[in-house]
Amino acid sequence: MEMRKVFAAELEQLMHKNKKICLIDADLAKASGTMKLREVFPNRAFDVGIAEQNMASVAAGLSAYGYIPFITSFTPFASRRICDQVAVSIAYGMQNVKIVGTDPGIAAELNGGTHMSFEDIAIFRAIPDMVVFEPVDIHQLKQAMPQIVKCDKPCYIRMFRKETPEIFTDPKYKFNLFKADKICDGKDLTIFVS
Repeated sequence: MEMRKVFAAELEQLMHKNKKICLIDADLAKASGTMKLREVFPNRAFDVGIAEQNMASVAAGLSAYGYIPFITSFTPFASRRICDQVAVSIAYGMQNVKIVGTDPGIAAELNGGTHMSFEDIAIFRAIPDMVVFEPVDIHQLKQAMPQIVKCDKPCYIRMFRKETPEIFTDPKYKFNLFKADKICDGKDLTIFVS
């Protein structure tokens, strides 16, 4: 199953449970899989047009009034384009905004170099108090979403839109937002990946 479909379904469930959760996108609801949320939550799912800086500023304002905004865009626009708004209005102000960057790295190859981002994690890791998370598969994303909502810090979620290999298929698997997961044991080498 596509990661964007799981993201949208999980966000919809969370929005039904928590009236403070809202969604803001920059004219990419179809690409991020969240178009249905505009119909289900017309007063809490907004499109600001292709204006990512405005999207981040609106999210910071909503958070200041107790809302938990999720904002979505492709990774270069969810990182480079809104960096100043994230650093000043969101992180410095300790606003509870959840930034979702989709199609990281070369995943957006059909859109060309302007839609590719390799530095998004570096940007967000350099911002104090920012939580950075990249789900490896849909199972991890499903378990992470409620924890991300409960986390009262600004978060950056870097995720693929399409299908990814399923790694955490064991029903006993328990995700922890602040703990690394070991995929397998080895003895000669340790590899850390996002």
